[in-house]
Amino acid sequence: MEIDTSKPKKKKNRGGRFFFFIFSILCVVICVFIAQFFASVISTGSYSFFVSSGASNSEYKLYALSLASFSTNNSAQEFASSVQKQNAGGYIYNKDSKYYVLASIYEKQNDAESVKKNIIDKNPEAEIIAIEITSPNFSKLNSANLKKEYLSIFSSLKEAYCKLYDISVSLDTSVYSETKSKIEIDGVKTNLETSLNSLSNGTTSIEGIYYMIIKEYLQNITNKLSETIEYSSTENFPFGAKLKYVYIDLVFNILDLTDKLNEA
Repeated sequence: MEIDTSKPKKKKNRGGRFFFFIFSILCVVICVFIAQFFASVISTGSYSFFVSSGASNSEYKLYALSLASFSTNNSAQEFASSVQKQNAGGYIYNKDSKYYVLASIYEKQNDAESVKKNIIDKNPEAEIIAIEITSPNFSKLNSANLKKEYLSIFSSLKEAYCKLYDISVSLDTSVYSETKSKIEIDGVKTNLETSLNSLSNGTTSIEGIYYMIIKEYLQNITNKLSETIEYSSTENFPFGAKLKYVYIDLVFNILDLTDKLNEA
């Protein structure tokens, strides 16, 4: 009698294979969702999803590129007018009895250094000035929610600067037309107006003072953005230079707002 030495056939585990098939599909779906999410964040440059309280985004450094400095405002104004024709911001920054003519402000020091290196032959006095944005002191506020809301305003202002800078780069590199740039600027204005319209005034006198100060600055900034949207280029002050001037001015408005709140 011959003995069958072959292994007995196992019954197919159809349930296990079905479960594995479903699990594989779920993994693919999750991976695709995650990939699309991060792709959208990268393409739009948005990071607001990751800033909940605004506190982590309220202190930072920016880097201004000064083309030259002067001892008088008149001399600085004359030079500023000449560089604005060349599409630079031409913003005059007064510090330590000097009048600096700023071409732009950069979020990253490496970017500022790179531009300085490219223009140093024509602008031997070019230098980089670090601008430190500090968090305002809200210790006088009783409401933790109000502190969070007011800090989020500063986060929104930084986002506005970053967006305006990105629009400016897109305009200079012909990715955006002037019309497209103005549409994007209107989006920045709308976001700030939303913050302005939903601003809380608190319940105490000091909270009311803070409310009025923040409201005044936000209104002033949105008005300037409206003016920029309506602005028409001239030979002496092209739209690109105007846009740079506006986002530089926004940075110094943030500084002034912080000082005003800390003095209240």
